Amino acid sequence: MTLVIFSSGCISGFELPFGQKQETQVSYGVVVNSFEPDFPEVESGDTAEIYMEIENNGGSKAADVYAYLYNLGDLQAEVRDHMFGDLEPPDESVNLPGDVDTFTWKITTPELPQGVSQVYTPKVRLMYKYYTIATKTIRLLTKDEYRRLREKNQVPGGAGGTSVTKGPLGITISTREPVIIEGTDDTFKVFININLVGSGSVFDPDTAYSTPEDLKNEDFGKLKMKIEAPGASAVTGECSALNNYEKEELRRGQTLTYTCELKPESFATMTEIPITVTLYYGYLNDYSTMLKVVGTGEIQGP
Repeated sequence: MTLVIFSSGCISGFELPFGQKQETQVSYGVVVNSFEPDFPEVESGDTAEIYMEIENNGGSKAADVYAYLYNLGDLQAEVRDHMFGDLEPPDESVNLPGDVDTFTWKITTPELPQGVSQVYTPKVRLMYKYYTIATKTIRLLTKDEYRRLREKNQVPGGAGGTSVTKGPLGITISTREPVIIEGTDDTFKVFININLVGSGSVFDPDTAYSTPEDLKNEDFGKLKMKIEAPGASAVTGECSALNNYEKEELRRGQTLTYTCELKPESFATMTEIPITVTLYYGYLNDYSTMLKVVGTGEIQGP
C-alpha cells in the first residue's frame, strides 16, 4: 500500500487581498504560458526542475517583471526568485508578437521511505508594472447649432466609443452626447469607469520590490491616473488628474468611477475634444503546479 501525503507549505500573509480568485490567467498583460515541472513525478532525493514561460501579449511595455517561487513545503530551491526585467508588447503593425522569456527553478526533493508518496503544489507570484491607455473623442455643439441641426433632423450622435489598450485593467469614458454648450462659462462632465478585468491584484506602482513581502496592505488597490483633454480646462477644484498624474484607489481593489468637469475653449459651431486617460499601476497574480515525490528509501524499523 502507498501512502500519499499532500503538502501545502503555506506562507502566512501571502494570499491575494480582497478575496480575489487566484491562478486564473488574465487575458492580456504578462501571461504565463507554462508553469510546470519537467516530470510530474520524481523519486525522493532526486533533483526536479520547474519551468516557467511568460509572454507580454498586452498593449504596454511590462517593467520590472519579477517572479517568486513559494509554497514549497520541504522542497529545497537553489533560488526562490528571478527578475525578468522588461518585456516589450506585440507590434501588431508588423504582426510581431510580444517578448517571451523563460526561467527554470532547480528543486531538491526530500528523502522519503519506500511506499510513501508526497504531493506538493508549488506556487509562483508574478509581479510587474504596466500602463493602460484609453481614448475617446467628445463632440460639442453650440446651442444655436444644435437647434439648427435639429430643425433639419441632422443632429449628430456621439463621435465614437472608447478605444483601450489591452491589459489587466479596463477603462470606459462616457458623457452625454452630443454635448450642448450654451455659453462661454458652460461646462460638461466626463465619466471615467475603471474595472479590474484580470484575476490578480493592482498595487501602487511607486512601490519598489525585491521580494513580495515588500508590498504592504496599504499598497494594494492603488494606481496613478492622468487625463488629457486638449481644447478644454479643468473647472476650479475639479479634475485634478488633468495633465497630472494623481494617485487613486480602486474600490475593494476592483473598480473606480471618476468624474471630470471640463470647460471647453470657445468654438464657432461644432468641435471635437479628444480625451485620453492613462493608468500606471503594478499588477500581480499567482499560479500553481503539482509535483509528486515517490519514496525510494529503506523503511526504518521501530
